[in-house]
Amino acid sequence: MANQGCSSTPTQDHDHHQNQMIKVHEFGSEIRKLETPIRALITKPMVEKSMEGKGTYVLTVEGIEVQNDEPVRFDVFVAKPQGEGGDQAGPEFGQFAGSLVDLARSRRNSTAKGSLDLGISYLMKEIGATDCEALVVTLKPRSGEVSVCGVSVEYKYSLSSMSPSSVSQCLSLLVPIQCNFHD
Repeated sequence: MANQGCSSTPTQDHDHHQNQMIKVHEFGSEIRKLETPIRALITKPMVEKSMEGKGTYVLTVEGIEVQNDEPVRFDVFVAKPQGEGGDQAGPEFGQFAGSLVDLARSRRNSTAKGSLDLGISYLMKEIGATDCEALVVTLKPRSGEVSVCGVSVEYKYSLSSMSPSSVSQCLSLLVPIQCNFHD
């Protein structure tokens, strides 16, 4: 994956970490148990210049399954891809984006399912990843048993911050979607 203008080259201070660079792959479509940190290369949508600032980038951890009646916590980190191909990560996890914390108070011997949405637009600016085609996302387990089905990044438009012409332009993207209901 080419990330023109996005990949980082280590500075001399970080040259000793160069040999610790790891290749990062897409998350895939299989459910993964979160027993050790999982790093994945997540493609992010590119937004037209005219639509920038009209919404926010949202990182979603999908298909979260929490087992048993014990508390669960995992942290989410975001980093700018490194290396020439934009598919490598350094030894650090990146910037902290948020956590899922489930205290299991209402769940006894059952499974809970859900997702976690984190706004990451500001974080992307902080790490210089606004022009990147992908991000390195790390899920780091802290406690409890948890499985995850996927990770994605979307750009969600905020209609309240848009001019009427921009709202029409945004809504015109939704028109081709059809719903057919049958008895």
